[in-house]
Amino acid sequence: MAGISLLVAVLAAGTPNAGTSAVPDWYAECARLAGSPAEPMLEGAGVELADLTLGRAGEAVTACRRALNEDADPDAPETQFRLGRAYGAAELAEDAVRYYRLAAEAGYAPAQNNLATSYQRGLGVPQDSAEAVRWYEAAAAQGFAIAAYNLGIMYRYGNGVEADGPLALDWLTRAAEADHPDAQLELSYLLLPPETKGVALDPEAAAMWAMRAAEAGLPDAEVWLAYLYETGQGVEADLRQARRWYRTAASHGISIAQQRLDELEAGTE
Repeated sequence: MAGISLLVAVLAAGTPNAGTSAVPDWYAECARLAGSPAEPMLEGAGVELADLTLGRAGEAVTACRRALNEDADPDAPETQFRLGRAYGAAELAEDAVRYYRLAAEAGYAPAQNNLATSYQRGLGVPQDSAEAVRWYEAAAAQGFAIAAYNLGIMYRYGNGVEADGPLALDWLTRAAEADHPDAQLELSYLLLPPETKGVALDPEAAAMWAMRAAEAGLPDAEVWLAYLYETGQGVEADLRQARRWYRTAASHGISIAQQRLDELEAGTE
């Protein structure tokens, strides 16, 4: 039903009114409706995939198709990628993969990452972890931090590959150094007990990465940093700082942070 609804929306929006004289900038409209915040050269804020609802996906598909058909560069990989995102949001996974692949083969790192995710999850293509790794690596080699993070998670938890602590450490470090907060937090977990095979424990580095992720506003990192201050792991134990970060995490909706803050204030465990 999603595909039928989308086609109706595309057909309805695809033909301008006869009395319309202004010619839309379809490239800009495609970027506005389907551009990703992760695209390094995107003009504007971009749209999170969760915000690309079915109705908006229809508008985005129309704009991006028009951009490819009518703009000066019909093979623009960024537009192909955005059309893939729009199709993905419309639950048309095979169409999404088609355009991700075109952009990925042209070397567009965000598309390489999304194509890898499609292979990892079996969306629009048969599930294939080897292909997922190949395309994540292609994107990560261009400095695309999300792809490096995704590789780190695959190797950390053995998602479709054999778990490998040193590889997880390598990829998560690359992403963390590129200021990816989730990678910084995951790296902090990795460097503290329980020990991961092949990874040397480093509590000080763990606390440093937790601090960077928390200062970037990641709520899970805020509560984790509070715990490190409370227990003195990688930092000198400091209940004042622990309360501060528990309070910050609680203000961001982390219920366990409020619970722990209440226990500290009450002097209970």
